[in-house]
Amino acid sequence: YKTNRKSALKHVIYKMIKLIDSYIIKQFSAKLIITLIAFIVIFIVVDVIDHLDRFIDATMPAKAILRYYIHTVPWFISIGLPMAMLLSTVFTLSILQKNNELSAIKSSGIGFKRIAYPILIIGFSMSVLSFFFDNYLVTSSYQKRLILEEEYGIRKSRLNELKKRNIYRQL
Repeated sequence: YKTNRKSALKHVIYKMIKLIDSYIIKQFSAKLIITLIAFIVIFIVVDVIDHLDRFIDATMPAKAILRYYIHTVPWFISIGLPMAMLLSTVFTLSILQKNNELSAIKSSGIGFKRIAYPILIIGFSMSVLSFFFDNYLVTSSYQKRLILEEEYGIRKSRLNELKKRNIYRQL
């Protein structure tokens, strides 16, 4: 009879921990997506304001500008992901504390380290994914962005910059 009670208790605790993990992952993921989208929107707005005069001077068509920003979004994701991870961790834990859910989880015998495991696992997996994302998608899309800039005269080619530098050195 004792072993049945112990195994039943272990089964209930295992289900509870599994439920808590899924709840924390769901809360964290929602906040991560929202903060990442917010960072991307902020980056795009600032970049549009910064490059608007160049687009107008180059008479760049709207389709090319759209392609330019489609090729820029992976770079913005790469920049914003670490900040979004940090903010979503802070938001998740602070909301859990605000709603007294963190206290309830701790009072059930689960330590804070165990509560942090789902966030740590997501953080580690996102850093590995970010490494491959940067190496494959970000570099190729950024090169396409640079080609668009040179095609429409927004950015001068590096050869022209070297020629200008040589002229200054000759004077």
